[in-house]
Amino acid sequence: MSARKGFAGTSDSLPALRFEVIEAAQILRMSRAQLYNRIHDGSIHPQKDGARTYISWAELERYVAACSAVQSVATRSELTGRKLELGPTHTRESE
Repeated sequence: MSARKGFAGTSDSLPALRFEVIEAAQILRMSRAQLYNRIHDGSIHPQKDGARTYISWAELERYVAACSAVQSVATRSELTGRKLELGPTHTRESE
């Protein structure tokens, strides 16, 4: 009996450490195109394995944490009336 026999979702299955692009997009609740845009702009760092592209669980967690940090900074800047720097070409002004 192999260690991967129960991989299809039973309690003794191995944890998923990386996901295909479509799976990662579903986890992040975004489209595949949006995920590729995040990869292209450097917000998400993929892993390549030959021609296949994967996103690791750790990278998904890092991205979500970074989004939360940007959101909290944006909220603070809106409260203080300061300009928020979002990146090299994007700025956001509070109303």
